[in-house]
Amino acid sequence: MSITSLDRVINPALFQKIAKVTGKNSGSTSSSTSATKDLTGQALYDSLRVGAQNFAAGMQLLSAGATFVNLSLDTSEKLLEIVDKLEKIASKANKGNVAGSVAKKMRDEFDSLANQFDKKIEAAKKDNIDLLDVEQLKAELARAGLEPDKISELANSLKRFTHPAESTLNADGEVVSDGNPVPLAEFQRALKSAIVDPDDPTDDRSGFFGRIKKDLQDIKLKLEGNVSALKDTAKLVGENIKLVRAAGFAFLDVSNQMTGLESAEEIASQIRDKIRSAARPSLAEAHNLEPILVAGLAALGEKSQG
Repeated sequence: MSITSLDRVINPALFQKIAKVTGKNSGSTSSSTSATKDLTGQALYDSLRVGAQNFAAGMQLLSAGATFVNLSLDTSEKLLEIVDKLEKIASKANKGNVAGSVAKKMRDEFDSLANQFDKKIEAAKKDNIDLLDVEQLKAELARAGLEPDKISELANSLKRFTHPAESTLNADGEVVSDGNPVPLAEFQRALKSAIVDPDDPTDDRSGFFGRIKKDLQDIKLKLEGNVSALKDTAKLVGENIKLVRAAGFAFLDVSNQMTGLESAEEIASQIRDKIRSAARPSLAEAHNLEPILVAGLAALGEKSQG
């Protein structure tokens, strides 16, 4: 992770950028050092107020991203719980010599759980949004200024995320088609073989579920990777929310306390002090402040045009 000092982010140059984009720089278009230092008084005040608005809009986008991540995490954890239950049934059946009545109960439970798994995957899709689609998750975060391709820790987390129902290779190298990956038909066939033979009750009817257990383990490993990736992503988004909130309040508070005589560097120093005081544990995310600010500006622009 590349850590950028807060001093390199919150400085007179940032105020100048905000003023230029919003047309609040009293007509100045120079990017020189002298022009940056000349941003004082009303122009500087306006830049801070606009910056605070942009951070507020950016935080709303981050909150939407956090909601997406948390919903995806909740779904993934529930899918993982179902797979754990499926594994227990397969392990029990694998002991063999299953009574007919017990076999029916196992079949019904396995079928019910497989149906629940499928329904949860389908419920994750709504209004052209799939909470288990990593590309849609990336797009949601990028909209808030957190572009995975530019943030190594985010990219590394999301590399571990794969859709639980996407095509994969099973233990025998065969392609598993899209849909419910739970090996329901295979379980039912294996269960028939495991039922005790009434003509030879001493016959060993165990060991028919090796492939089913391997398939379930593959699904479990995928879901565990997803849960881990989403928890890391949620933590990162949360740290950025804390930092952006602190930055927005700092811009607003300092603007309210201005006398109009301060230099841009003095104002930048005051803002940095407030951010450090309010969100010191999140300062490692300082490099994301400007992209989030820009994302907030874009969102406000879209809203005004709409």
